[in-house]
Amino acid sequence: MMPELRPRGIGEILDTGVALYRERFGPLIKVTLAVVIPLEILSALVQLSAQPDEYTVGVTGIQPVYDESEFLLQIAALFVILGVQTMGTAFVTAAATRISADAYVGNAEDPATAVRNVGRRFFALVGLSIVVTLGVLVGFLLIVPGLVLIALWSVAVPVLVLEGTGISAALGRSWKLASAYFWITIGAYWTVQLLSFALTFGIAALLGLFLTTSDSSTGAVITQSVANAVSAVITTPLIATVLVALYFDLRIRAEGFDVQMMLMRLDSRRTDAPGDR
Repeated sequence: MMPELRPRGIGEILDTGVALYRERFGPLIKVTLAVVIPLEILSALVQLSAQPDEYTVGVTGIQPVYDESEFLLQIAALFVILGVQTMGTAFVTAAATRISADAYVGNAEDPATAVRNVGRRFFALVGLSIVVTLGVLVGFLLIVPGLVLIALWSVAVPVLVLEGTGISAALGRSWKLASAYFWITIGAYWTVQLLSFALTFGIAALLGLFLTTSDSSTGAVITQSVANAVSAVITTPLIATVLVALYFDLRIRAEGFDVQMMLMRLDSRRTDAPGDR
């Protein structure tokens, strides 16, 4: 793709992210499907295994009846599902980051190779996701700090994947890049998150028109799992591509990345020139 390298406004960053998404749509969707579908099936099975055996009918409808052991099982199932989804989202986001970044700089790396390279950083990605999640949860207790913190760490995954840093270095570099251009970062990050939320809500509503569910918890779990899978396949790589566009925009503003890329292109042309052979 190789877009024009220059500082962009919030709308242009979103446009660039969408263009990257469309440019590498096939590989992005394949990777996301390969990860999301098995994990959603596993999550559904775990959730179904923790459902109670008894129900009671009340004024609000059919309600599950839990004893103490079933309640503890529900809590354990919730943590398992959160852990599985955290790992899956981390891997998909990182793979989408690598694939879309290659498109951004004009690299022709095979998507399968990009995925293998990301796989080597899997545990670092999971660790980063855990640190960010815990930090943001603490921040959200005060509401505004959480909203700011998650935006300041928004390009930590691109830093970790593309620059090969560790967890703390990725968080620190993301903070440095984002805080220098705070409003651009906040605007781009929360706009794509709101867009993702709108898409997820719309997908769930649309699927609700076609998927019939019974009054049982099994039907509700299956329907919810299908909705989660469809929305994750569409929105997770989209968010990743926009954050890649934001990451490069911040580097262009802070480090003259556009000039660096221009010099690399000139060096490449000189090397390929017939007189230099």
